[in-house]
Amino acid sequence: MSITKIKNNIGIFIFTILVISTFATGGILSELDEIAAGCSFLILIFSFLNSSLKKKISKIFLMTLLFVIFGLVSNVTSGIHRSVFDVTVDVLTVGKPFWIFLAMIHLVSPNTFGWLRIKLSLIIKIFILILFIFLFFNTLHIVQMGNTFLFSHIPNFSFTFGFPVPFAIVLYGCIGFLLKNDIKIMRQPWILSLIFLIITTGKMQSYIFVIIFFGLLSIRTYRERNLKISRLILVGILGALISLPKLMNYFATTAYSPRKLLMIDGFNLLLSHLPFGTGFATFGSTMASKDYSPLYYQLGYEYIYGLQPIAIETTQSFLNDNWGASLIGQFGIVGIIIFICVIFYIYKLFTTKLKSKNIDIYIISGFTAVLSIIFSSSFFTSSSGGLLMAILA
Repeated sequence: MSITKIKNNIGIFIFTILVISTFATGGILSELDEIAAGCSFLILIFSFLNSSLKKKISKIFLMTLLFVIFGLVSNVTSGIHRSVFDVTVDVLTVGKPFWIFLAMIHLVSPNTFGWLRIKLSLIIKIFILILFIFLFFNTLHIVQMGNTFLFSHIPNFSFTFGFPVPFAIVLYGCIGFLLKNDIKIMRQPWILSLIFLIITTGKMQSYIFVIIFFGLLSIRTYRERNLKISRLILVGILGALISLPKLMNYFATTAYSPRKLLMIDGFNLLLSHLPFGTGFATFGSTMASKDYSPLYYQLGYEYIYGLQPIAIETTQSFLNDNWGASLIGQFGIVGIIIFICVIFYIYKLFTTKLKSKNIDIYIISGFTAVLSIIFSSSFFTSSSGGLLMAILA
């Protein structure tokens, strides 16, 4: 078996376990995304040491390693005790979207993705039809597959997912397998169906994917044909109207807001631990929540609704509901600078590879959208975020 064939098979394996992890409703299967992250990391390390990793990918990978190193230094300088297991899992969680993205670029050839598109297109179309059946039942309250209401009466739709946003991310990922370059979006009914399903999730974080996608399509139309500038204004107004109430609710309210509290404490931790942060698994991350961080006791979170330890918490936990706060608090100024550099070079990688076709717009929109919700969720480092990054790669 050729090296190319082996690499493609490994890429397909990583993609498969990400799909399983994303659709799993709990248990060990839902943790498979960490295995995908670990496999991706080992592949990148081996390829780098073997000098088979392309220069642009190597540069981004080395920056992520630098990010991890300074994060571990933050663990030492902060003095907050965390187990090796907690830190290791948090390292994999934080590195997951980047390492999966880079590994899939390195492993999977364009021909293999074309083969995957052909094999999965029918399955995805059947999946869409099934979703519309359940959407109909959900609207009639025959089944309950949502956790809020649209326009006070119509239930939102999240299928079997516990929250609508990862479902929307999966739907956006499906677009990548059905989207055609040579046909206008409005003439692709399967794509419009997926976009409609994203809208039915009823969450601002979900709408961002649609807004950015159509916004960039409108910008492309304006640049190519010098018309329809009204579309750009409409996209801006629509985005502002959708985003403003939620942002006000999250950060500009005088009422209790877990995201606002996490952001404030994140900045306070940044200032008190300059130039580093508190380190992995200490603040705002999944492992800081699962194995309740000692830092939370110092901050008095054990007495605050939604931020209490799992042992005494009977309601939804908001401890890892703002990955942006985790980035600021755990990694400090140094970590933020490195993170921005990683994002910059990924965009630079996009601009050297992509043109202004539908697929190119889809890729840039997807990355921008999943990145833009880090201050209102932690889905960028979730299994659905990892799956989307694999598809974009």
